[in-house]
Amino acid sequence: MPKFLIWLSACFLGLLAGTSYAAQGELPPAESVALAHFAIQHQFLKLPVHGAFSLDPMAREDDPHFASFEALGVWTNNKYGSAVLGNYSVNRLTGEVWDLFTCERIDFRALAKQQARYRARFGLSPPNGLQPALC
Repeated sequence: MPKFLIWLSACFLGLLAGTSYAAQGELPPAESVALAHFAIQHQFLKLPVHGAFSLDPMAREDDPHFASFEALGVWTNNKYGSAVLGNYSVNRLTGEVWDLFTCERIDFRALAKQQARYRARFGLSPPNGLQPALC
């Protein structure tokens, strides 16, 4: 799926779901996906990846305030299919993005700006460093 369509679908879902989450101070599902996608895309800029990646949700009942995903790389020149790029989690109360393999918070300037926009828009809490249960 082209990157534009992923972005467009995330924005559309955000418009549909955004109003119901704004009063609760939680990030809507579409914006959780968008933040994870943005962070992962930045992490893998320097890799020779020819293709795209997808985010598959991971059901985590023990971590209700985190949206967790498995990132699968889809290479167009790979006859064996896809590969796991990593597992990631987004704190829906703060917008923080975590790499579940290294248990490190992903942080770079452009992501921080997007997180600040979401915090203002949805009334999220400031970053608190709370790690996902898998860390």
